Amino acid sequence: KQWYQRRVAITAGENSQKKSHLWTLTPNPKYPDYYYISNEMYPDYRIMDFIDGGKHYVATTNNGHSSDMLFKFTPQTGKYEGWYVITNKANPNDKLTKESGYYRDIYFYWGPFYEECLWKLVPRVDAKATTNIVFEMDNRQASQPFTATVTITKGVKRSSTTTLQSKTTYKASISASLAGLKGITPSVSLEFTRELTKSFSEYSEESWSTKHTFTFTVPAFKNFKVMQRQVSFMGHLQDDSCRLEGKYKIFESDTATFDDEEFIVGEVLKLGESD
Repeated sequence: KQWYQRRVAITAGENSQKKSHLWTLTPNPKYPDYYYISNEMYPDYRIMDFIDGGKHYVATTNNGHSSDMLFKFTPQTGKYEGWYVITNKANPNDKLTKESGYYRDIYFYWGPFYEECLWKLVPRVDAKATTNIVFEMDNRQASQPFTATVTITKGVKRSSTTTLQSKTTYKASISASLAGLKGITPSVSLEFTRELTKSFSEYSEESWSTKHTFTFTVPAFKNFKVMQRQVSFMGHLQDDSCRLEGKYKIFESDTATFDDEEFIVGEVLKLGESD
């Protein structure tokens, strides 16, 4: 079935976030600066610049892939840095515009620029790198070794067990957020990227993670801890939040401090703080 919906109700002023608020940009191979805009809930439908009776409507359709469904996102500078003007391939003067907070006041406007033509691209998830202490034991005052069993998770651990609308778009969002992560070295970025790729390709799709159980022996007169690098992905939808559990390392010391500066990324989380 092919059909057009003449106008699109894009919500404004709502506090809650819904899956229908998520949009995917798919580049066109022939025109790499232009994208199709499809919805997470209805991925077969694309936004189009629909002209009827001289009026320019925002519509959705699953009929074809014509140039009136292609859009260019032009970044702004100066006081509008971080915002975009969205224009149409078939009608290059048309700018996607939100006239007011009323949900139906969205259309294509072909006049001069004004602020209602500005849009911001908000990532589905925001990434933050941290280092988690998964086990620690100060055994410096003891004359006997101490043995402990510790479970370490590797891979992606979601905060929700609900079914994802689309695993493909979810994985793409996580990967894009990780690629844009700031404050880490290229080698650590590569390490996280490899772990993420492994999680999505080798681990079970039900969990994207695996658990390993280790028995650690803390020597007498030693301070001991196990640290693990991780990336927390905070979703605008609660069901999207997850955590990538990466490389772990064992540290021993004769004092209260450890030689761990090169391993640490971001904030150090104490036992239980990352759960």
